[in-house]
Amino acid sequence: MKSKRILEVEKYIEKNETVSIEELQDHFNVSINTIRRDINALAEKNSVKKVYGGVKSINNSNQKALDYSERNVSNYKQKKK
Repeated sequence: MKSKRILEVEKYIEKNETVSIEELQDHFNVSINTIRRDINALAEKNSVKKVYGGVKSINNSNQKALDYSERNVSNYKQKKK
């Protein structure tokens, strides 16, 4: 049950990118200490980053590095100017 909830918390954070501890507490209907333990478990496996008052997803697409070939082609016309 605990591992299932942690996976659901992880999916919820990834979907919303940044969430507060209170939002997680209300959504999953558990105590604040339970959410903190779940967040600590996710932070240990580098799935989320703790921020003041909540957590932020590490696995969002905006943070992933692009391959050189993709970067080289993107905005090609502007680069040529």
